[in-house]
Amino acid sequence: MKYLRYREKLERKYYKVDEILSFVKNELGLDPKQTDFIEATEEEILVLSGYLFPIALPHWTRGRDILLSKQSSKKGTKIYEIVFNTTPALAYIVNTAKPGEVNFIIAHVFGHSHIYKNNIFEPKDETIYLRMRYALDRYFDYLKEYGQNRLDELIEFVHALRFIFSFKKLENNIKTPKENELSHVKVNPKYLKYTKIKQATNKVEEIEDDILDFIYKNSPILSDWERDIINVEKDFIEHIYKQARLKYVHEGFATWTHMKTYLHLFEGEDFFDSLFLDINIYPSIDNPYWFGSQILFALEKDGFDIPKLVSEISDDELFYAYFTKDVWERIVRDISFISPEEKKEIIDNYEKIKEKMLSRFYYPSPRIYVDKYNPYNLDNDVWDVFSKTFAEKERKTFPLTLTSDLPLDRGYANQTVEAIAKVWKNDVFVRCRKID
Repeated sequence: MKYLRYREKLERKYYKVDEILSFVKNELGLDPKQTDFIEATEEEILVLSGYLFPIALPHWTRGRDILLSKQSSKKGTKIYEIVFNTTPALAYIVNTAKPGEVNFIIAHVFGHSHIYKNNIFEPKDETIYLRMRYALDRYFDYLKEYGQNRLDELIEFVHALRFIFSFKKLENNIKTPKENELSHVKVNPKYLKYTKIKQATNKVEEIEDDILDFIYKNSPILSDWERDIINVEKDFIEHIYKQARLKYVHEGFATWTHMKTYLHLFEGEDFFDSLFLDINIYPSIDNPYWFGSQILFALEKDGFDIPKLVSEISDDELFYAYFTKDVWERIVRDISFISPEEKKEIIDNYEKIKEKMLSRFYYPSPRIYVDKYNPYNLDNDVWDVFSKTFAEKERKTFPLTLTSDLPLDRGYANQTVEAIAKVWKNDVFVRCRKID
């Protein structure tokens, strides 16, 4: 399956797309992006969940994720929909869902498409779908001419560097509240340290620390078609990772939207089908559907305009500025199935929970950069060195010497060096200082 074709859209009389759209716009204040709802089989939904987009270049990690989705499905986990920020937005809904479940899902999707259109951190890439569609056609042409192995090496190379080229670039775009902007919320001053860490990390000297970009521009052996594949996969991964910083905002607001809709609009079977889906949302801080929506409901009680708020924040701001101890206490007190003693213990863990959530956004990634040193004469008492070397006759470029400013996981470092070397075609060294 190269890519899913447009097929039967949701036009059956018992699907209330227009009625739900009118409700979320006029009663809830949403302004959703134009969205096409498309029926899909369970198999197609699982494939899309592995690809994370309607179209992607083949890679073993996507096959792995599809298999993991299938295993979860066999254990009872069911994916009812998956929606993508294309133009228009594409929402695939499983064709085995009941009419009431579909209407519930439609309301949920409009929450996503409101964020697609309005959130200032949401990628506004109107051509990504077409670019990937044409890129996939070129991929299969390259496959016939150059073979699977080289294509896999190029994509693996991009994946090996994804945490460096994506997360580092995104960091500069994340808006963090300044101290004088926090007067309207309760924030423990200790969390201002995260702002200082981020600012210090950004104030670095200008050196070549985008390894993928360096190799892309400086390799004397990469052909145009190889650069094409690298560029396509990098473009795709950056698009996907940009959305990762909105997971709790996205799912929390989509859940807020579907709950408001079915509780105020639905009746009869639609209501009960929705209720049964809604009660299956498990309460956990690791569940963005539950945790994200609970924070938004608490903020709504404080007078916040929720559709406006979710247009202006990312996940890090949600937890940094708006997840206060007062909000957490109200969330926990509304949980009906735990005892008062357990509630008190959970509430007292607020500081640890907030730090855990913030650590997802402010934990520093290693900064790996091109460096000049003699890789064959390093002091092993000072440096950990990860390398991949070639026989003399196999070397096609010059040795690539890199330095990391943080200690590296050995397994990750070795895999990364191996992937770089297959594309660079010469010795590759990464050094980092040993931990005292």
